Amino acid sequence: MEVKFYLCLTCGNILCSVVDSGVTPQCCGSNMELLEAKTRDNGIEKHLPVAEWLDAHTLRVKVGSQPHPCSQEHHIVMIALEMKDGICIKKLDHSHCTVPEAIFHCCKEEVRGVFAYCNLHGLWHQPLEGEK
Repeated sequence: MEVKFYLCLTCGNILCSVVDSGVTPQCCGSNMELLEAKTRDNGIEKHLPVAEWLDAHTLRVKVGSQPHPCSQEHHIVMIALEMKDGICIKKLDHSHCTVPEAIFHCCKEEVRGVFAYCNLHGLWHQPLEGEK
């Protein structure tokens, strides 16, 4: 299953598509932009999701090898867990976080990768070991 994320350039809505019918989603009267996930950090700011299994069914995902900012101007909007048969999304509230992270309860063998979306630097994806 291929997960796609789209962005409305007018209002900032983000849409997650798990079924591709070949139609580009629209928002605010315009086509939404398909987001291409980055898979490599290339600057001082770190955006790649870092996943850590706390036990056999608990996964903690932080954004960046160094803590990402949580300000109104620069923050992580969401962290998404890519599963074998779906996706789990945690929306983050930058006004109440100090470190952008999310805890997911899932089966290790079902997890394929993690996504994070930064309001300034876009979509990031980190495949996890064992991705098929």
